[in-house]
Formats: sequence, structure tokens, C-alpha cells
Amino acid sequence: MKPLIKLFLLFSAALCWVPADAENTLTIYYTSSLNGNLDGCTCDMNPVAGLVKRAAFLRALEHSGPTLILDAGDIYDEYPDPDLDRHILEVYEELNYDAIAVGDQEIPSVAANTLEYKTNSPLICHNLLIQNSPPEDAPSEEKARESLVFTPGPVVVESKGLRIGILSLIDPATVPLPSDKGIRIADPIPVAEMMLKRYGQMGLDATVLLYHGPFRSAEQLVNACPGIDVAIFAHEQRLVAPRKIGSALLASPGEEGNQLGILTLHLSHRGIENFESNFRFFSYEEDPDDPAVRSRIDTYRQKLRSLLY
Repeated sequence: MKPLIKLFLLFSAALCWVPADAENTLTIYYTSSLNGNLDGCTCDMNPVAGLVKRAAFLRALEHSGPTLILDAGDIYDEYPDPDLDRHILEVYEELNYDAIAVGDQEIPSVAANTLEYKTNSPLICHNLLIQNSPPEDAPSEEKARESLVFTPGPVVVESKGLRIGILSLIDPATVPLPSDKGIRIADPIPVAEMMLKRYGQMGLDATVLLYHGPFRSAEQLVNACPGIDVAIFAHEQRLVAPRKIGSALLASPGEEGNQLGILTLHLSHRGIENFESNFRFFSYEEDPDDPAVRSRIDTYRQKLRSLLY
């Protein structure tokens, strides 16, 4: 072998080298900002692939090792539609999403159906407080509203021998709701510090933050709160490849649910030793439909037609 070729091959191998004590590999599939697009379109100015395309990709995946499927929020449309919301959330559950951050576009639905979402869905948020109203016939001394934390405790996902802590936070600036709506967003940094302390005592293999807010706020939080390995942020609809911020990797999968991020972490007792990253871009014209989602789209549209005519 020629010396230059041999040197090039050795250099290429060094770039992909994973230390011998990197005992585990974790693959994270991450999405955000679906914005209610159960279906897509070939719109010239803003093409949208839709959940119907992503679902086909995720259902076909074969997981040979530990995996997570996560979303950083805004899966619902900006304008509440309970029927559309139900279809979208049921598809996410069918696709086995491990956690979905509550984004500002989920807040109205979550506030109206708090108990159902807390107990029966993968939606989580550790700094969202919702005031619980007692029954009308309750004694006057019990009439005061009690604020309930939407996700009060640790969320730990176990996947093929790995234990990963999930922390979900929303930036207060993304939720411009009047105080009489019974919604309050706690300061993310103190909540993160408290939860990370609890996670740090649990002997986890990694901790992932789902942050619904702008890049700068996510950057400030991971710098202020050591202990986060990966931070997936959303809301600005920016496509950001994983970059090192302090000790964390910070990334965002971009706009309209058109991309899915794939992040493979090589983990050791020291944390992330190495990683690979890429994005799967979806095309409404070229990617296959998921038949089950296409059936839901037809059902949803038929109901809309029955209401209009």
C-alpha cells in the first residue's frame, strides 16, 4: 500500500475511532414543530411533508440497540382543533415516542384536559403549572385553586440496558397567556437544577433535555446547568446540527416537521465519548405514505366535509 494512502486511511479511521471503554451506543431519533401537519402539501413557498411521511419511516425502523424517539414540541396546529389533535397524538403513541415536550401550541389542549394528558400520553413538561379548580359545590375554604405541576417527577426511559433521564422545559416567553387562564410557567433554570440533582442521584447513563424555546435561551440554560448530555430545542423552527455547548450537545430538527434528526451517542462511564449525526429529510412527492395515517387523514377530512355541507 502506498504510504500516502495508508496515512489517509489511518487518519480517516482516527476520526471515527471510539474508545475501547465506550460500552454502549444510544441512537436518538428527534423531531419537532409538526404544526398540526398530519398531511402535507407541495406548496411552492412552503412545502410540507406531513406526519404521513415520517410515520412510514419510523414504522420501518429496526432497532438493534438502545434507542429513544423524542419530540421537542408544537406537534399541534397553532389553532386548536380537538379532532386533529387526537389523531396526531394517537399516531405519536402508535410510533412509540418516548417523550413529547409540551410546546406553546399544546398549552390550550393540555390546560383543558390536564388529567387525561398527565396519565395517558407521552407529553411532559417539568415547569408547567396548571391551576386545578375544585368542584362548584366544594366548601368555600376549598375554593382556592391549587397549582399542579404537569410533570412533577423524574422521567426515566429504559432501552435495552440503558437508563436515560428526560427533562422537559418550556420558555415562559413562548406562552403569552393571561393569568386568568390558570397557566403558569416556572423559571426553567431553578427547575432544571432541582431535577438534574435528582437525576444525578439515580445512576443514569445519560440525561436528555427537551427545551421548547429559542436557541439563545437553550444555550444559556445548558451553560448554567451542568449534567445535561443532549439538549433538543424547538420553537424557532431552526435546523441546527448538534454542536457542543459546555458539556452538552445542542441540536434542533428544523421547520414544519420536514426533518428528523438522528444522533448516535457512544457512551462510557465518562459520558459521551463520540457521536455521529445526520438528518432525514422528507419529501411529500417522493417519500411513501404510511397507510394507517393516510386512512386517518381521509377520516378527518370526511368529518370536516360533513360539518361544512
